[in-house]
Amino acid sequence: MDQVAPIQSLRKLIETPIGQIQRYRLIGGHYYYRVEPILGVKPVYITMFRNPVDRVISYYAHILRNPTHYAYHRVHNQTLLEFTEDQENLPLYANAQVRYLGLNRDILGVYKQLDRNSLSQNYFEQLMEGFAPNGFYDESYLECAKQRLKHFPFFGFKTWFDQSLQLLCRTFGWEIPKHYQKMMVNPNPFKSIDDKAVSNIRKQTELDHALFEHALVEFKQKYQEKVLE
Repeated sequence: MDQVAPIQSLRKLIETPIGQIQRYRLIGGHYYYRVEPILGVKPVYITMFRNPVDRVISYYAHILRNPTHYAYHRVHNQTLLEFTEDQENLPLYANAQVRYLGLNRDILGVYKQLDRNSLSQNYFEQLMEGFAPNGFYDESYLECAKQRLKHFPFFGFKTWFDQSLQLLCRTFGWEIPKHYQKMMVNPNPFKSIDDKAVSNIRKQTELDHALFEHALVEFKQKYQEKVLE
């Protein structure tokens, strides 16, 4: 476990000495593509996809649980439907998965321009999350994400976690664990989900859905091939 980085946030990763970072063999978290300037080396990228609607609902719940989140002051009084109808919330989730993978953020450049007060108010996270130079719906993001995904030796899906774990182990030649513990699993706090909210989310994540379906086709093909080996 000493080779697994106990770092979850992008800002903490930046603030960790590079010599210490390079001692780790696995760094996991919600990171953007092209983190090489932070790591000092080109990493092997792997990722897990999540159904875009499920991801947005989960993120909304995450904000409600975290008063330190930069959007909490606005979101904590909103229903899910209100959250999806408030245009100020679009940077939080509109085609976020495509933007994570398909955009080039100057991560270190933005960080270095901010003073301590701005950093303490999570302005860095806000700038990173809302980055969309051509708006939230530019299809070039999707095409770039698809091209970059070709170079990922592995990507899986939360919905098919067991199959993803098997494919991950087979891809890297690891022993498939007989038992594992699910970490960071929060119960669903919602008894029901407003259909209009789901419709709004789908509209704002059309590119994410396209990437999800594209990746799923390749995943199923790889999984079947590995099973037949």
